[in-house]
Amino acid sequence: MKQFLLLLLSFTIVTYTNAQKGFEPGSITLNSNETLEGKIDISKNPGEAKELRFSKDGSIQTYSISDVKAFELSGKFRYERHNVSYNKSATDIEHATEFFDGPLVNGDRWLEVLYKSKYSMFGLETPDRNYYFIQEPDGSVKELRYRVKVISGVMQKDESYKTYFSTKATANNNSELAKAVALANYDEDDLLGLMMKLNGEKST
Repeated sequence: MKQFLLLLLSFTIVTYTNAQKGFEPGSITLNSNETLEGKIDISKNPGEAKELRFSKDGSIQTYSISDVKAFELSGKFRYERHNVSYNKSATDIEHATEFFDGPLVNGDRWLEVLYKSKYSMFGLETPDRNYYFIQEPDGSVKELRYRVKVISGVMQKDESYKTYFSTKATANNNSELAKAVALANYDEDDLLGLMMKLNGEKST
């Protein structure tokens, strides 16, 4: 009997350990603004996930994206739910087609918070590329668009994100932002630099 109990206990521990693989300490914020501390399953890319597995006191519960307005991992990475609309597209000649736009994506996504201020910036990681979004003071979220296409072997660029920042620079008489836009590339560091100048903050 004792050997059976030990075997059962060992099986329970192994099962529990396997069930908890891929979980990291974190917290979730529900639509009611209630924050729960526990562990979050990170085995799926948040940008593609439609649900989230959350463990608290050994019990695992699955929440849909409509239930969780935000979550945070280890106090380092924070994600917020936003309704976004964008077309799948390419950023390099290897993946480009003769069209800028691919299939339309529209709906709620958990976006990684990259920068928080009057104007905020979010990132969305997908298997094909990273997308970036800006949140304006009125709360609206729009894509900082960059995409390419290839016509007769020649790559053409749509750098709408530069147009956005240039328009803001002109409207606010922000010469520092205007200079930075001209030199910027479509990558996270350069975009963060533009965001800081848009908000009137100095780079550290």
